[in-house]
Amino acid sequence: WRWCEVAVLPASLVFPLDSYHEPASSALGVLGMPGRTAYYGLFEVLKPEPGQVLFVSGAHGATGAVLGQLGKIAGLRVLGSAGSKQKVQELYDMGFDGAFNYREEDAQMALKRLAP
Repeated sequence: WRWCEVAVLPASLVFPLDSYHEPASSALGVLGMPGRTAYYGLFEVLKPEPGQVLFVSGAHGATGAVLGQLGKIAGLRVLGSAGSKQKVQELYDMGFDGAFNYREEDAQMALKRLAP
């Protein structure tokens, strides 16, 4: 698949957006690919148990932010990395238990500090 203006797909691969209840833009976030990716990766692939630690690289992005919040709902201790001090603070504001700026701190050292 590549970027295109028009695509012809089997009906089984597409579904209509319900923009009556949610804005169409939500398909780009929690109700779209990022949210589905986060949900499937966490609950269908990882299958974590409450109390475990979840590290989210790129936690401030669309998928990472949803993944972190789903992790909190699942009872996990959620850690994340982001590329600026402001984004790290926003991870804490979203409920992450720990976060670090990967541009300023080595990931291995940060994870040893946050999850000893």
